Amino acid sequence: MKLFSCHAKNPHVSGTASTTHKLRVVYSPKPPIILGYDAGTPLQVGDIQRFNCVATGGNPPAMLSWFKGDRELIYSTNYLNTNVVLRK
Repeated sequence: MKLFSCHAKNPHVSGTASTTHKLRVVYSPKPPIILGYDAGTPLQVGDIQRFNCVATGGNPPAMLSWFKGDRELIYSTNYLNTNVVLRK
């Protein structure tokens, strides 16, 4: 939340008129980064590999999802730490 105020003064009248509004500023997060894999490294059938998807910034924070083909992997979890979202 951002707080914005407007104050009006008139030199011919005493006092000040003012109003304040709370605004929710919406902005996109930075592009997500996949951690735990080096591009070009071959994976063998049966290998276990753990990946993390990280997105920083954004208001509201990013919602991250893992997919295998067209199917969402629903057993992964989002973690929020200040302005960083981590999906394991």
